[in-house]
Amino acid sequence: MGEVAGKAGAICVKNTVSPRQVYEQYLPELIKLLSQPGKKAV
Repeated sequence: MGEVAGKAGAICVKNTVSPRQVYEQYLPELIKLLSQPGKKAV
């Protein structure tokens, strides 16, 4: 869940929008970010 919140927060800052607007307007971008590889827990 932390990864989702962090990436959604990055979209908020980048586009100057609220978290609700991320869901309403930028969901495809968020899904694309989440599909990218990230650091995995050991």
